[in-house]
Amino acid sequence: MSCSTRKPAILAFAVALWVVSAVGAQARGPAKFMIKFEPGTVNIIQNEDVILKAAMYAVEKGYTLQIEGFSCLADADSNDAPEFRLTLAGKRAEKVRGMIMKYGVPSDNAYSISYEKGQCVAVITVLK
Repeated sequence: MSCSTRKPAILAFAVALWVVSAVGAQARGPAKFMIKFEPGTVNIIQNEDVILKAAMYAVEKGYTLQIEGFSCLADADSNDAPEFRLTLAGKRAEKVRGMIMKYGVPSDNAYSISYEKGQCVAVITVLK
């Protein structure tokens, strides 16, 4: 196995291991995972598979996922209202929630929230 093919597997294992330790360590707070989007879209550009699979492990252990969608100033030009950014943030959160549910997570174990300001991301938080 070449070094380039081992990196994704090693990264996935490291993230999964971090999830297990973060979820088990109450003093550190809840585990969080960030998924990045292209500005102005719901197209994921980073952290799709590894983070969703790692978050799934937490759900299998009986935890709930909170998915927060955010928008940023780069999402819209000066003519776009804050309502546009809030709607886009909601679409991002719902896209991630839908993807999580495709992995088999019950809809009762994942809910979404949207915020108009922040980064062009969705954040998954593992809750007890």
